[in-house]
Amino acid sequence: MNFLQVFGSTELNFYNPTGAEIADETGMPSNEGYWSTMTPPQRGFTIAIVLLIVAGYWAIFRKAKQHGWAAVIPLYNIFVLMRVVRRPAWWVILYIIPVVDIVFHVIVMYDLAKSFGKGVGYTIFLIFLPFFALPILVFGGSVYKPIKR
Repeated sequence: MNFLQVFGSTELNFYNPTGAEIADETGMPSNEGYWSTMTPPQRGFTIAIVLLIVAGYWAIFRKAKQHGWAAVIPLYNIFVLMRVVRRPAWWVILYIIPVVDIVFHVIVMYDLAKSFGKGVGYTIFLIFLPFFALPILVFGGSVYKPIKR
């Protein structure tokens, strides 16, 4: 048994991870995305995770004396995060470049943890479980102290 027999195709489709053909009643490919394949509990769980992350960033921005609403504005929220961790504004561009964004996200999360008096262990927590780590960081009593650069 080879790879194609097991998985059916070498193409990766993020909108249809099963690889099955999705068509509407006319036989034309459907434009339904991944969201439409989720059950209501899965949708609720996804929304809850997103809300926890947004609430965490909102509270972090407020603690750092920035606008909390910036947490819901794409790209601008990264710009504000760079201000919070005292990194140059041009680093926002690095978040757009594939693979490079991963490296710089780790650096920024380390700086964020350091800004709240935490270490490498909390950085790992922020990277892999931000929906738990961000609210704990903010509502757990940590004090924001800007990094001196």
